[in-house]
Amino acid sequence: MQNFIPPTNGNGEKTRRIVFDYITFALAVIGAITAAVLFITQPNAKFEKDIALIQQEVSIIKTNDLKHIEDRMIEIADDQRTITDEQNKIGQALIRIETLLEEHLKNN
Repeated sequence: MQNFIPPTNGNGEKTRRIVFDYITFALAVIGAITAAVLFITQPNAKFEKDIALIQQEVSIIKTNDLKHIEDRMIEIADDQRTITDEQNKIGQALIRIETLLEEHLKNN
């Protein structure tokens, strides 16, 4: 250990110097342990925060995708109704054309 208090000739001063050295050493150890704990825990806290943000974004994406899928399903149902209506109109037109063609053939 490094002595920060200059050596003296008295016993009280030696004791004071030894106590000071031990306190300095203890503070250095506590500081090193605190730094190590912070070094280890801070990235974990950041990772947990990042994971929470990613989960939130995934949830938002799922919600948006679900909404788009629902909207598209409604559009498809509307398109199917339109197609069915158009097919019915075509069917009626074909029946009308067939009727007109039969009438025309009977008259000629």
